[in-house]
Amino acid sequence: MNPATRALLKQIHHPGLHAFVNAWDELEVLMVDVYKANGVDSDQQAEFADIRQRLAASYPAWQAALDPHWRATTIKGQPLAADPFQALIDLENAEAIVGNWAAMQTLPAAREALNNILVERIEDSSE
Repeated sequence: MNPATRALLKQIHHPGLHAFVNAWDELEVLMVDVYKANGVDSDQQAEFADIRQRLAASYPAWQAALDPHWRATTIKGQPLAADPFQALIDLENAEAIVGNWAAMQTLPAAREALNNILVERIEDSSE
C-alpha cells in the first residue's frame, strides 16, 4: 500500500472505507504489473475480475464523496474529463490494461483523491 495512504488509513475506523481503499490498492498493483509485463495471464484475469466486482459493489457508496476530490486533481496539468475510479472499474478485463497508458495515467489522480478523502475524514472526526 502507498505509505501515505497507509498512515492516513490507520487514523480512520471505517470498515467500508478500509475495504474500498484496500481493493483499490489491489487494482493499482495489478495494473502496474500487467502494464509493465505488457501482457496478462489467466491468474491476473481472474484477480482483475474479482477486484473489479468488489470495487463495482463498493464504489457507489463512496462515489459522491470522492467526486470533488478527483475533480480537483489533474493529469499533466489538465483537469480530469471523467471519473478515474469509474473509468478503471469499467475496464472489461485485465487485457484492457495492456498498453493502456491513458488508464495508467489515471492512477496518480485517483490516489490523490483517495488520500484527500482520508484527510477530510480525519479532519471531520477531530472536530
